Amino acid sequence: MVTSAEFEITDDATGRVLPMRAEIPEGEGPFPVVIWSHGGGANPNGHREAQEWGHELAAQGYVVLHVAHLVPNAETGPRICEIASIPEEACVLPEDIEESGIIAIVKTLDVVAILNNLDLISALSEEQGGPALATDRVAVAGWSGGSRAPQMLMGARIHSTESSDTPLSLADPRPAAVVALSPSGPGYAGFFEDGDDHSYSTMRAPVFMATGDNDIKAEKPDLFGSGRRKAFDLQPNDGERWLLYSNLPPGVGGHGTFELQDLESDDERVASFSAALSSSVRAFLDATVLEEDDAMEWLSTDRAQRIAGDADEAEWINR
Repeated sequence: MVTSAEFEITDDATGRVLPMRAEIPEGEGPFPVVIWSHGGGANPNGHREAQEWGHELAAQGYVVLHVAHLVPNAETGPRICEIASIPEEACVLPEDIEESGIIAIVKTLDVVAILNNLDLISALSEEQGGPALATDRVAVAGWSGGSRAPQMLMGARIHSTESSDTPLSLADPRPAAVVALSPSGPGYAGFFEDGDDHSYSTMRAPVFMATGDNDIKAEKPDLFGSGRRKAFDLQPNDGERWLLYSNLPPGVGGHGTFELQDLESDDERVASFSAALSSSVRAFLDATVLEEDDAMEWLSTDRAQRIAGDADEAEWINR
């Protein structure tokens, strides 16, 4: 049985008060942790999103910490820009904040704040009769706009504003692994590819990504699977990176498939891909966060591809 609890933490670095939701497995713990960054831009109810993933991973034995990313205000915005070395005149969010490099920085700093407070969160959980957290076994995950914090924490660099010349890094050594679903490819939200230099050359591993031909947002048709896939293809080839790529055509499932919204779909193709996505993420986390040999062996097979249907339905790549 999975239970949930809502609470808040304060980021001492920026003064932001972040709404949180925890999905908690049954048992005494200590449980490994997945910090989840929601999609889109800012959303005061973002900690209540991605419940499908929260329940799937909590049922697997992870405490899942969902955070709501908030729009910076007149007080917290300048602090964020100071940390990111953004000049005052450039410290402005565009009308569509989802497209901004600044919102990628906001989300990453929010996750850093959670990492900084894990011991406190664990202690509070125990005080209230809940389980302890295994604070040394932590992954960061997110979908769409929420993929940016996982990428940046693993070392991806971005141009924080259109006028910035020097790419920004907010790499953090604490996550054992990251999951980036519908990841941000170059040319969007500060991620870049400029000749031999690009956002992803400095990304450490382990990394899991998923996207596909059907990974399309109706309101942003210029964002598509092959562009998102570049976030994987441009990374170093060290054997610790996995990609599940859907070959389902546009209109069969969609962007929300990768947030696990279609696990119960009436379309067998979409439901099968969703099951493959859930299974491969869980195996990846067990292999990299818990260092389980059986899970690592699972990743070395074509089981994800077979669950999805066959090679025509999905690609399973390790590089």
